[in-house]
Formats: sequence, structure tokens, C-alpha cells
Amino acid sequence: MKKPSNFGCHHTKITILQYSNGGIRVVVSTANLFSKDWEDKTQGLWISPHLPPLPEYANLSEGESGTNFKKDLRKYLSKYENPALHQWIEIVKRANFFDVNVFLVASVPGDYKPNITRWGHRKLSRILSHYAALPKDASKWPLIAQSSSIGSLGSSYKKSWLSEEIVVSMSHPQKTTQESKRPEFKFIYPSLKNYKHSYDCNRSFCLSYSMDMHDKQKWIELYLYQWRAERTGRTRAMPHIKSYTRVSPDLKRILWFVLTSANLSKAAWGVKQENKYSIKNFEAGVVFLPKFITATTTFPIKDRGNSAVPIFPIPYDLPLHRYHESDTPCITRKSLHSYQPSANTDPKSMVQNELLEDEYN
Repeated sequence: MKKPSNFGCHHTKITILQYSNGGIRVVVSTANLFSKDWEDKTQGLWISPHLPPLPEYANLSEGESGTNFKKDLRKYLSKYENPALHQWIEIVKRANFFDVNVFLVASVPGDYKPNITRWGHRKLSRILSHYAALPKDASKWPLIAQSSSIGSLGSSYKKSWLSEEIVVSMSHPQKTTQESKRPEFKFIYPSLKNYKHSYDCNRSFCLSYSMDMHDKQKWIELYLYQWRAERTGRTRAMPHIKSYTRVSPDLKRILWFVLTSANLSKAAWGVKQENKYSIKNFEAGVVFLPKFITATTTFPIKDRGNSAVPIFPIPYDLPLHRYHESDTPCITRKSLHSYQPSANTDPKSMVQNELLEDEYN
């Protein structure tokens, strides 16, 4: 496997299940293979339809979906450069992906040409530019990001990687190049109060945002919203899910939805650096577009009206709840990348030591 740099990690959560009849399912998840991830946290899963094997006489280039999911998954798996995966790449090659209706968006560590659109946020940008329908009042449809970690964003919003790359890529850039037409940005990240009232409190910790990092970008507080999921009964289940979407001004529809392992960070999504585009992490996610799933231009998220299109299950409540003046984001004393607890470290002690003790107590 290509080893990520010291500043990157393998963060993908993909499972390929093979059945006795030779068919497979692909699962793209936000949960690690760790019991607490499945018991106490809010996670997201996309499970493919059963993908039967192609007939023996079929050309192996057949069995592709309208989203090129099969081709993209094969390319991604090949990037590990691991002989143990060769048999799984062949299994994928021989499966019929025709019924898959989502796009795969992945990240692979490396330095690429600036105009590459195969990985990271550049891949998402290409998908949205080609296939997402943009309404006339698009600038009034805010971009809502939600993750369990925050990376280095920049000294101010206007000069940040967030504003100049992520918001642009998620705004269908070929159609909205002017800054004045970019959508409002809103970011859901648990506050310390969220954490203190969660199932995780004093037991485990899935949030990664260091005090040192926050001190350099306190402007992000102007864009922060609480984690609230009363509709699904998951307010106390801390979000390990990562999602991105654009919602209508009346909070009844979304243009698209991304479920991914990628947190809001340069390492996960990629960043332009002089004459290259650099990615540090392995990541994987799926993009839901109405055109390919419901043959419509938007997904309903509340009242369907007279439509037969099912409501799309977003993981949090709308309207969003902004941080109060007294709220602070849930912050650790050290970056979790640099903190390496021993095998005997008690999770309760780790959480108590890592949280800002003056706020926590």
C-alpha cells in the first residue's frame, strides 16, 4: 500500500462482500471496525444493491453504471499497489454494477497536476458541474458541511482554503464563478455542551480539533452550528458521520448529498500548492444526485407534497441552531495525530486529559 505522509492517514471505510453465488455488495461507510463506532455514534452507510457476476461470455468492460462507479472503484483499489487486492479488483471487474446510482468520490495521497479531476474535491467539482441542476436562485441555497474533525483552514474566511477551494468546488464552479454568487457557508460541529450531554462523555472521544489549531482560526466560530438530531433521536449520539449538501431557502429540498469519510481538511480533500494539487489521506465517499436516483432536480427533505419521491434522510435537524455566545467548539489540547496513547491508556482518562479542563469542569 502506498504509505501516506506523516501528515496523512488511511481514513477510508469500504467493505466488499462476496456471496456464494459470486455476486457482491459494496459498502461505503463512515464507521471504523470498532464497537463504539457502531453503538454510541451517529454514522452513515451506503449499501449497494446486490451486484451479480457478469455472464462468462460477457466483455469485462460491460456492467458499468451510469455513474462510472465500477471504473472509479477499480482505479481506487489499484492505487493501493497491494498484491492482496488483485483478486478483489478482478471480482469487481467481473461484477455487474448497472444498478448503482451514486458516484464514488475518493482521495488518494499524492501530488498531482493542478487541473486533475480524478480525486478529492476536484472530482466532486467535476461531478456537480456536469450533472447537478442549479436553480436560478442558487446563491440563496446555503452549503452545509458537517464533520467530526477540522483541519487548518486559513487566517480568515475570505483568504481560506475553505472559501477559495471547497466552497468553490461545491458551488458548481463552471456556473457560479463570481464570489458574490457563492452560497452562504454553514458548518455543523459539536460544541463542548453537545459533548458534555452526549453518550460519549467520559467514555470515548471521536472529535479531533486541537486548541492550537482553533487559536489560529477563531473566525470559524461565526460559521458554527450545534449538532442537533432530535427528529431521529440522535442528538446525544456524537456525529462521526461526515456529510455535505446544499439546502433550499425554505429548508424543504436539497440539490445533492455527499456521504464520506472526508472531514473538513486539506489532507482529506486536497489543496492547491503552487503548481500542484496535493492530497495526504486515503478517503472515500458517495454522491447522491437526484438526476440518477429519482429523475428529478432536487431531493425532498420534508413535505413531499404530491410527489412520489421519498424524503431524503439527512442526519441532522433543520433549521440549524447557531452557537450561542458562550459556546465553544469541542476542542482537544493536542492534535489527535500527534497524541499517541499507550495500549493501556484508559479512554476515560484520555478524554478528561485532552479536553479543555477549565471549560469541561
